[in-house]
Order: sequence, then C-alpha cells, then structure tokens
Amino acid sequence: MSWSYLSNPSGKRYIVGHTDLDGIARAAAVKAAVGEWRDAVPIIVYSRRIPATMPNTLPEALSGHIAERVPSGSTVLFEDIPVDVHNPAKYISALRTFCVTRTCIWTDHHETDAPYLPQLTDATMYNNGKAMWFGPDAYDYTLALIQWLGGDPERARPYAILTGIGDRNPKVVQILPEDELRRWLRIADGLDVIIREVSANSDPALYDMLVESMARNLDEVIAEAVQKADQIPTPTAVETIGTTVALVTEQLHPSWGPKSLERAALKAGTIYAIGVSPNPRDQTYAVRAITYWVTMAKNPAAGKPIGLTQAFQRWLSAQGRRAYGPPAAPVVSGYATFERALTAARELANAVAAERYEPATAHLVSDKYVAQAVAADYATILSKLTEILEQQKKMYEEYLNLKRKQVELLEQTGRNEYD
Repeated sequence: MSWSYLSNPSGKRYIVGHTDLDGIARAAAVKAAVGEWRDAVPIIVYSRRIPATMPNTLPEALSGHIAERVPSGSTVLFEDIPVDVHNPAKYISALRTFCVTRTCIWTDHHETDAPYLPQLTDATMYNNGKAMWFGPDAYDYTLALIQWLGGDPERARPYAILTGIGDRNPKVVQILPEDELRRWLRIADGLDVIIREVSANSDPALYDMLVESMARNLDEVIAEAVQKADQIPTPTAVETIGTTVALVTEQLHPSWGPKSLERAALKAGTIYAIGVSPNPRDQTYAVRAITYWVTMAKNPAAGKPIGLTQAFQRWLSAQGRRAYGPPAAPVVSGYATFERALTAARELANAVAAERYEPATAHLVSDKYVAQAVAADYATILSKLTEILEQQKKMYEEYLNLKRKQVELLEQTGRNEYD
C-alpha cells in the first residue's frame, strides 16, 4: 500500500486525535463521511522520545507541535483525547489558550469527561467553538459525531465498528452476527499490527497518512490488515481450567502478550486467559491476565474483570506483589524465571476457576453455642460441643433431682397427685 498522499497543508480544518485504533478510525470516519471535512489535515502523532506528544499531556502538545501546525483562524476537531483527571485544570486552561485564536470543536466519549463539560464548554466558546460529549460507548460516539457534523452515519458505520472494537465496546458484539464479528476482530488485529509498525519505523510516529488511506480507500487498508493479522501469535499450548480460565503454558510474545491471551480465550471459549510474557529490558517475566471483553459482552453476568475478583486479590496478597494496568488486564511483574512465573500463573488460574464454584455460606441456626462452635476451628468445635453436652447433662440431673424432691413432698402431705 502507498500512503504517499497527504492532505493539502494549507487546509483550514484539522483533526487532532488519539494514536490508537479508536482515535485513528474515527478521524478517518470524519474525513470519509463528512464532505466539509474531506480535506481536513489529521494530526495524530506519537513519539517515544517526546512525551509532550502523548494524549495525556495535551497541554504541552497544544503549545508545541499542534500549535506549530495549526495556524490561527483554523477549525480544529478534537476526538478521543479525554481530560487528564490528574490535572484537569491544566488541561482545560491549555485548551482555552489554544482556542482563543481558533474555532475548537472538542468531543470525547470517556465517562471521566462528563463532570468537566461545563468548563470545557467555557474553554471552547471562542469563535463559535463547542464542547460535545458523546458517551459513553465508542461505536455510538462515532455515529453521533458524524451525524452532528452533517455527515452520513451509514457511510461511517464500518469505521464505527473499528472504533468500537478498538475501545472494546460491548455494543459491537451485540449488534454483529458471529461470523461478521470474527471478521472485524481479525481486521482490527491487523490494523493494530499496522499501527505498531508505523510507531516502530519512525519517531515521532506519524499516523496521518494511515488516516488518509483509511478515509480514501478503506477496502484497500482492510485487505492489508487481514494479511497482517497473522503476525499476532495464537498460542498452541493452552489448558482450560474449569470452564472459565484458559492457561497459556508457552511463553507469550513480548509485544503481543495481551492480544495472544485474547486469542487463547477465544479458542478455549473462556472468560479469562492467563499466561507469562518476558520483559527483555531486565530479563524478568510477568504474569499477565485478561478478561476477554467479547465473552463478557455476550454474557455480562458471567463474571467481572479479573483484577476485581476475590481470587485475584487473595493470590496477589499471597504472592506479596503489586499489580499494574487496568482490572481487565492486570500485569504482575518481577519473576526471575519463566518457570516461577508459570507456577504463579497456574496458581492464579486454579484460584479464579475455583472461585466460580465456591458455595455460599448459609446460616440455618442462630443458637449462640452453635454459632460459637462453627466459628472456631475443629479442635475448638469438639471442646465447645463437649462443654455444651456437659452443661446439658448437669441441667438434666438438676431437673431430675427437683422432680424427686417434688414427689417426696407430695407423699409426705398425703397427696398422690404430682407433676
């Protein structure tokens, strides 16, 4: 594929987007489905060496490379770059400064943005700018944005599917037939490979040409993505633990660990997948776990993110380690050898599988003696039961003694009636 075509650099419309599949596909949707934005210049940059290009440091980017590329008087669409909740004031202040001399259309779909919408509206009010929150799911966000911009949502539907898959949006799983869902999952995998190749081949990585190609000829990009998808390894050594966990016993690819685990879960038909990936930087190994979002979307009641399960928390405590990453894809690093990490991964897999079958505790008797006995260990239970029996025996003997005295008194008074 040739990505040599670039938008007219003197264009007055710009699209600033996130550097993942969600952001890239949505930028392409705007250019493909909204006539007025067909010649918009995408600005989707990521650099390993320049932290200010990262979306969560948007304030630096707005005063740096974005301001340099976007002249005053331009119209700028922001999509899929949420407010930095760790420093929202800085984010909003930088946006306000940038928008004073430009028309800004700020949009997003993350739930963390909703509380800041009034401040964002105030920051983008110059030159008829707007702040729009289309939440919470990525698929509907794409279609709603296209319609709001005056474009054709049906034309944008393939891009919306890609944004939904890129953001692991349950809506996509619910609306697509199984065969079509698998096709789009494969396409999305291939696009992830292409995105990673762009990042590896240039620094800073410029995704602008990929956006242009997807907007201009999506079928051509899809064909390449289907071929690229096989570069993500599908594990072959997979054990199914119970009915909920796939344990990968071979070493995961250092770059594609989470994706390979997703394929293992798909292959095994499980909610969770657990495995071990190497860390080439320090020659250690990490236990990785994922909650397969597709399975969860099909059956929301089947479980919850693995990082939030009691089994994971107990295992983590027993390991004496910390977890990194989101609850749906936690990583526990620092194992010296693959064998140690695999042993820990197996323990986690068994714990999570067993949690699915833990019986609920039923309290059928409220007697204080029984409650005390059940709460204790086995030896204490025996001791407590012995004590109870001794007390009952003593009380019964006292009762019999009283009855004997009663009979004796009745006989002394000449009465033959008692009891």
